[in-house]
Amino acid sequence: MIGDRMKKRLFAVALAALIPATGMLIYNEVWYRAQRSAEIHSQALQDSRQVASEVDRIFEGVRSLLIATSAIPSVTGDDTTRCNSVLSEIGNAVPSIASISMVEPDGLVLCSSVPQRNGTSVADRPYFKEALQSDAFVVGGYTKGRITGVEVLPMAKSVRRQGKLRGVLVIGLRLSWLQARIQERGTMPDRIISIVDRDGAIVVRAPPLPNVVGTKVAAQYTGLLHAKRPGTTEVESRDGVQRILGYQPISAGSPLYISAGLSKEAAFEPVNRGTLMAALLMLLSGILAAAAAIVVGNSFIVRPIAEIVSVIERWAAGDITVRTGMRGRYGEIGEVAAAVDGLLDELERRRAQAEEAESARVFLSRELSHRVKNTLSVVQAIARQTFGKLVPPQAIETYSIRV
Repeated sequence: MIGDRMKKRLFAVALAALIPATGMLIYNEVWYRAQRSAEIHSQALQDSRQVASEVDRIFEGVRSLLIATSAIPSVTGDDTTRCNSVLSEIGNAVPSIASISMVEPDGLVLCSSVPQRNGTSVADRPYFKEALQSDAFVVGGYTKGRITGVEVLPMAKSVRRQGKLRGVLVIGLRLSWLQARIQERGTMPDRIISIVDRDGAIVVRAPPLPNVVGTKVAAQYTGLLHAKRPGTTEVESRDGVQRILGYQPISAGSPLYISAGLSKEAAFEPVNRGTLMAALLMLLSGILAAAAAIVVGNSFIVRPIAEIVSVIERWAAGDITVRTGMRGRYGEIGEVAAAVDGLLDELERRRAQAEEAESARVFLSRELSHRVKNTLSVVQAIARQTFGKLVPPQAIETYSIRV
């Protein structure tokens, strides 16, 4: 019974010794996860900036192409055939564009790298209306060509000849090319990049998902399109993956919303693996500590204490010769056992002294009793001789009885 209670206490002590290590593990885990979360948010925001920078370079290239094209006399002239030829040459030389067209102020296509577009109207297109009212470079939203059916991102710039508005030069940037260009950045399987126009239509999604380009972003995310400043958030993407998203909202200098998302599970995978390993090591440490407490406790604590208790119980039962004999063994417990042996030796010495004193007392008592009786006998004899026949026998008997 004592051994069982002692084992439980030793086991509790072994587990209690792991409490500081467990506390440190939990603290490190919380701290490292917070650090990793901040690192991932920063990385997502940086990725979105890099994509935005790449898109800006592409747009700057298109803008330069529009300016250079508008300087060609045949494009701004009245020779439609020559204009078609020049724009076709440009279109063939630049694979990133689906078409480049010169549109008259009334919205009718005057000439184009795709001759079938000649005479068609784009007067209802928002990018055309905006370009008519401004001399700035205009980037439209997701558009599907009415003639070609190609998905493009239209870009336009007004053209003036001798200070008079001649029309609007429009380029349709192939979204398939833009998608491939973004993917050339080395998009990893656990990351996504999305580019969305001001109306919430997705124009690029890398890696691609079927039937996503041209669809609207989920309503709960539309607020990010026109956020006051770039930032990060956590979302669940269309593929059902929890991601940490860094985004660049639409602004005066950025006509498109751009986001870069990192898989939260993949990002925290090293942390989770480290946590699992640490937990397993802590569990193993607990098991080893408990086993060591049981083995070492049995050998150096439980058994010696049980032996001491057994010696005391046997001594109390009458076996006065029993001793632990542990002097020089088991460390401090051995010293306790030696003290117990010393106590038992002292008790045995005092018991022997008590027995010897009791024997002397009994002997002295007997000797004193014998001597007293002899003295009384002498007194009685003297009395009888003294009284003789002077005193009646009854009085002498009474006197003897009193003595």
